[in-house]
Amino acid sequence: MWPLTRHGSLRRRVEGPTLSNPSSSHSISTGPTSDRVHDGSTSDSGTQKNVRGRTRLEGLWNSDGNSTKKVVLANSRGQPVGDGARELGQFLGTMVHRPRFFSFRYTDWRHVPQEDKEKVWQRVQDVFDIDINLKEWALQSFNKKWKDFKCQLKKTNYNPFKGDKVGAKRNRPLELEQVEWNWLVDFWESDTGKMREDKGKINRGKQSMPHTSGTKSFARRFYEETINNDGVELSRLDMFLKLHQRRDGTFVDAVAEERVAQMKTLSSQLPEDYQSSSTVRDKIFSQVMGEDNHGRCRMYGLGVSLKDLHGPHPTRRELMERCERLESQNRRLESQNRRLESQNKMMENDITDLKNKVDILIQAAGRQSGVEGGVVAILSAISRKGPGTSHSQNNDIGSSNPNEDGDQDHIASTDVISKN
Repeated sequence: MWPLTRHGSLRRRVEGPTLSNPSSSHSISTGPTSDRVHDGSTSDSGTQKNVRGRTRLEGLWNSDGNSTKKVVLANSRGQPVGDGARELGQFLGTMVHRPRFFSFRYTDWRHVPQEDKEKVWQRVQDVFDIDINLKEWALQSFNKKWKDFKCQLKKTNYNPFKGDKVGAKRNRPLELEQVEWNWLVDFWESDTGKMREDKGKINRGKQSMPHTSGTKSFARRFYEETINNDGVELSRLDMFLKLHQRRDGTFVDAVAEERVAQMKTLSSQLPEDYQSSSTVRDKIFSQVMGEDNHGRCRMYGLGVSLKDLHGPHPTRRELMERCERLESQNRRLESQNRRLESQNKMMENDITDLKNKVDILIQAAGRQSGVEGGVVAILSAISRKGPGTSHSQNNDIGSSNPNEDGDQDHIASTDVISKN
């Protein structure tokens, strides 16, 4: 008897690659598919494996417009989080696997017409209560699943007949029409397709440090860890430790262990007050792992780029134009400074000339005021003298030791003045 799945239904035995009838025709449809989907799950020894089967989410596909839509939450970086994020990712995967829902006759996502991408986003909005800010992430996720599914079809339906174009074309998967499958086989057999395959193998061989998050996205892990940490988001260094260690404390590989050792060494060299700072720990992470490129930021997951964290990243032309503007501003400022310095010198010269003129006027006024002051003083003193002025009073303005004749002459002159 067949074993039961976790949902209580019988597991079905998955056969190896089979030949499909190449002459069978298919109508264009986006409706539900049958269960006749080839998984291609066989072990390396060629024995058959009992598998759960592909996720189909028939309930979501068969829901009508009156059904309650699934709510999908978004974080500040435009990524889905929470339980709705898991169902959204699964639904995008089923869209790729649906027969004839999306064309495979493109070698690059950028070549796909925009109306086809809008069709994907519209179908997502029909099923989920989703924010428009998640549109970019949804299309990027669909793109990744679209490429991964082509890779799976190549492994299960093309590689067994590699080099035999006729045999490979006869082994068409049920998800694709014959014209689409023929197009893919022709591309994989071409020089461009072989070069891309070789390049992909080289790049895949360079990858290291697999994570332990499983099918749960990094965005969802960040969200859950933030909730557990009283709403404070962990640094990328702390998330790296959590996502690259197994439950028993061992690391996923030697490279991850080496990176963690470098991070801990740099952190221990800092004062204790700075070791717990998220900003400082993020800088340590970037120092060990390297700066992020324009396409992605490590540990944040799909859909996050440098412009999302630090604003738009300027192009080389924009940087050159900015430098030219700054140099032009500096030249204008230098010219203004030179004019101001020249004006300051002229003003200083004028001030010096004014000071000299003021000094001359002060000296002239002092001399004039001195003569006038002396005359006024004499007249005042004379006016205070009257008839019968004593000899002692006269000594105030006369000689201190006058002779007798001088005193008599002075008295006579004062008497004459007073009489007049």
